[in-house]
Amino acid sequence: MIEGFVRMNKKMMMLLVVLAIVLCDVVFGLDVTVSDATSEFNDLLVDGTAEFNDAVTINSNLTVVGDVIVANVTELDVNGSVIPGLDDTFDLGTALLTWDTAYINNIVFGNSSAAILDSPTQSYLRVGDAGTTSHSLVTNDDLFVSGILEVDGQLWVDTSSVFAGNRRIGDNFIDYYGSSNDAGFLYSNTQTLDSLLLGLSSDSNGFLITEVGDIATDFAKPYKINPTVFIQSANATDTDEFMSLEHDQTDARAVAGQGDMRLSAAETVNVDTNFTMGDDSNYLLYEEWVNGTHVVLESYQDLPIILNTYSPDGTAYACSVNNTGSFVCETR
Repeated sequence: MIEGFVRMNKKMMMLLVVLAIVLCDVVFGLDVTVSDATSEFNDLLVDGTAEFNDAVTINSNLTVVGDVIVANVTELDVNGSVIPGLDDTFDLGTALLTWDTAYINNIVFGNSSAAILDSPTQSYLRVGDAGTTSHSLVTNDDLFVSGILEVDGQLWVDTSSVFAGNRRIGDNFIDYYGSSNDAGFLYSNTQTLDSLLLGLSSDSNGFLITEVGDIATDFAKPYKINPTVFIQSANATDTDEFMSLEHDQTDARAVAGQGDMRLSAAETVNVDTNFTMGDDSNYLLYEEWVNGTHVVLESYQDLPIILNTYSPDGTAYACSVNNTGSFVCETR
């Protein structure tokens, strides 16, 4: 009896569906076909245009083969995910029809080996709205950041970098040079007094100062055991025209690669401790003309220092400190 009632209800439902089809064809001009009408009447196939003037609720999947055009609608609410049917195939917008503003919490790029952030108008990309480029950024390969850019990892720069403002490196961070961190500058606050340090490479232990135009010249400076500063002359063709400063772990050394070593001052050169001139024989010689007087200061090994002077008339005097500590001059 129950099965008969169900079959009768199915027949009634069939009549209602047929009536609906007739109304759609005659009254509304719609072409409506019920697919698989002998089953449970689950499918509805619309061959023409369907217009809904009120809310439509779909409790399962909605499959659209073709375009979905939402006309005269200012807001489209989606309470789930919008997922394309095929991977890496469809676009959101076009080069001619773009979205104005997108409010997105997170952006995760797809499965491509190199995801692209592009500008369809071929202009530069901009992060922030506090300014615009002042350095001729013109293509979609250029990026402008109007605020602060923070990078927690490594930053690779494969070409020249231009800084139009100050560049600052914090305390105790080394500004390395060389592919193997060979040398670097460091502002250290772990010194007794905060100091700027230069660490030289063990490849040479040398720091060479030269003209920028000669910077590509091979000056062939020797390897130094201790850190050494070399100052090259403006003549890059003669690599021996230099002076160097170093401490050899025993003495501080100033060396001239070529020519004399001269000390000069606007007034006086003061020596605050023992001063030795000469070669290994400990011979000291100082010679100068002072107001027409020839003055010679000389000493040999452990003998007293003798000041020899020559007056304008040619008279020679020898001045020295005697055993009693007196300074005496005698005619030579």
